[in-house]
Amino acid sequence: MTTTQPDLGNSAPQVRQRRGQEMLDPQGEWKDTKKYTWILSLVPAAIPLILWGLWAWMGQLDAPAGVLHVVWWLGPFAVFVLIPFTDAVLGRDGENVPEEFVPWLEETKFYRVVSFLYFPIMFASLLACCHLWTRGDLQWFDSIGLAWSMGMTSGIGIVAAHELGHKKGSFESWLGKICLAVPAYGHFYIEHNRGHHVKVATPEDPVSARMGGGERVRLPPPVRAAADPTGVEY
Repeated sequence: MTTTQPDLGNSAPQVRQRRGQEMLDPQGEWKDTKKYTWILSLVPAAIPLILWGLWAWMGQLDAPAGVLHVVWWLGPFAVFVLIPFTDAVLGRDGENVPEEFVPWLEETKFYRVVSFLYFPIMFASLLACCHLWTRGDLQWFDSIGLAWSMGMTSGIGIVAAHELGHKKGSFESWLGKICLAVPAYGHFYIEHNRGHHVKVATPEDPVSARMGGGERVRLPPPVRAAADPTGVEY
């Protein structure tokens, strides 16, 4: 049986061996035109740090006290209003990476470093929040806004941890577990990888949508699965 390599234009495919995989170097044909915009995925990890910097800067400008109080609530505003509005304006992006280039991209240092950086930035945000809460110069409603903003950061961190948990390297798996520890969502690593991916789209999977059930949210089954992981095979 013969196989054909994907057409990479006039240049012959350059094949590199790493981790037992053949990876095609896509130089000369396909390029990720959005490569450096992936750095923006780290912005949610820095929401509390951004708010702190904005608050300090506006304080230097002698901004009114009311404006300074509002700053701590800009995290939820950005996540629930600004980002959805931006999505609506930019529209849907249906472009996907060609399948033959996925292994090459998974080994490209740039993308790996971007995914690794979410946790240290998120952890720095958590430390900053603890510092701000304990030094005593925030009003109670400021603290609530900051806590909600930190919740946005750690909640979105579950997405980063989800991707890290699917990697084969031990460092990526470890980093994914640490990311999940911040929002107290460590059970996801076990339930998702050894539960959901094994039983996906079957009645035994609590997080698969029920056939004919519409799009309504069903929280009890996933919550029960998280509390009782005895049905997960190891």
